[in-house]
Amino acid sequence: MAETKEKLIRVLQIIQDTNESCPINANELITRLEREYDIAGVDRHSVYQDMAVLEKCGYPIKQCADKRKGWYFDENGLKDWELCILIDAVMQSKCLALEEAERIRNILIKMTSRRGRSCFERNIKADSYGQIEKGYSVRKNLEAMLEALYQNKKVLFQYTELDDSLHIRLRGEGRVYCLSLYAFYWSNNTYYLVGAHDNHEGLTRYRLDRIRNLNVSEEDTLPAEDKLGKNAVKIIQKEIMLGVNNYGGKEKKIVLEYEPGREANAILFDFAGAGMDVVRMNSGRLRVSFKKLDSVNLHSWLMQYSGIFQLIEPVEIRDSIIERLESGMKTYRKKATKKILSDLD
Repeated sequence: MAETKEKLIRVLQIIQDTNESCPINANELITRLEREYDIAGVDRHSVYQDMAVLEKCGYPIKQCADKRKGWYFDENGLKDWELCILIDAVMQSKCLALEEAERIRNILIKMTSRRGRSCFERNIKADSYGQIEKGYSVRKNLEAMLEALYQNKKVLFQYTELDDSLHIRLRGEGRVYCLSLYAFYWSNNTYYLVGAHDNHEGLTRYRLDRIRNLNVSEEDTLPAEDKLGKNAVKIIQKEIMLGVNNYGGKEKKIVLEYEPGREANAILFDFAGAGMDVVRMNSGRLRVSFKKLDSVNLHSWLMQYSGIFQLIEPVEIRDSIIERLESGMKTYRKKATKKILSDLD
């Protein structure tokens, strides 16, 4: 009797290692029982009985349309391609230390079949992951944020910045920030916190990978409606939507003109997204408008692609871009002149 129970459990373990693209038939299952668990003398009829028992007990076992291929475990879990996306996101995360990224990757790989595990293990991993120093725990921070939202409590943390030697240091000599946390979201391979301070107007955001020593406060969160008004949810959602891949700033309507083409179109779409208003001018050029936060990222993008896109509005941003480009040209001309004079000497 004990041997029969063990066989049924082993059959279940083997079938759980399959999926629709990697089924197992009776002969293969018998071979694995003998090779892996030293259970010999199993006949095909008993395998069919085991499958019927497991199905009756509610396990999601399906028989292939071609019955010669056998059965597979049809659990409504993640497909291999879905796991692939999650694994890549984990390995490229800026808020995960290397050991945490590896641990989560291994857990995700165990969720697939033997065939899937073989594919993932053969895939060569990139070297450039694990952006956070060893010992940093995103798990602790995420658990604290979820608990703060559940208990409706503020969060306390310290924030980091880079000094002139590009070393990480605590901002404000270790100042502790107290934030009414309203939401956090994923962008640019890290999490961003959105919330409000009692003594500041409006919303503010922080990057999780720059936060240290995050804890739940004893102080209740300031209700978003008290801080932002009756449309608080929409205001927060708009802040998240506009803030993806951007630093904070006021919302601006950006108007550009450019000569359309495959490369230029792709560059613009990647930055502005699908919500653009487009007008074709008599010259064949396009005039597009979209909304973005007035941020470091916006100015950097406009300068980077100033040879492709001409900024029309806002005028104050256009003037700032022109001034910075002219300043850059002066710097490069000075350096070029000094080099020429040095070579002549």
